[in-house]
Amino acid sequence: MIQSILLKVTLFDERVLNLLTPLYRFVSLKTFWKLVSRTGDGWFYPLAPLAVWAIESSEAWSFFSVLLVAYALDVPAYVFLKKIFKRQRPYQRMPSVENLAQPIDTFSFPSGHTAAASVFTVVLVAFFPSLLWLAVFWCACVGFSRVFLGAHYLTDVLAGAFLGGALGQLSLFLI
Repeated sequence: MIQSILLKVTLFDERVLNLLTPLYRFVSLKTFWKLVSRTGDGWFYPLAPLAVWAIESSEAWSFFSVLLVAYALDVPAYVFLKKIFKRQRPYQRMPSVENLAQPIDTFSFPSGHTAAASVFTVVLVAFFPSLLWLAVFWCACVGFSRVFLGAHYLTDVLAGAFLGGALGQLSLFLI
């Protein structure tokens, strides 16, 4: 039963990636999605509280505190899940998928970039609700970039979004 479900999920994920691989011939798309993916790297997140401090200093410390707790929960959680599931990355399983992202770890499930972007989105929107659509759009783009770049399957991204969203909400509750 579980094997059958996992096989169906894998086949779905591979179909999604097969739809994207013809787009690899467009260098401008590769470059664009690499840049989008880079905004989901860790360097971006410490800059956000500084921007909040510059714009709205009264909220900066609370924003920083919630983000700090959220990432303290998020990073060990997704690393733990990657070690448990040990899912190969798409470019390792599918010859048609290029390795365009140079991941920093071995396994695919869940997407750490998407989890981190989801944490950030949830916390940002809690403090600044007017940024909802911009933040959600950016988060979705980070997730899609990870699929396009061959680092993750769509279900890895969806799991990362769920994980990050849940831990972002939990951190708001805890602080």
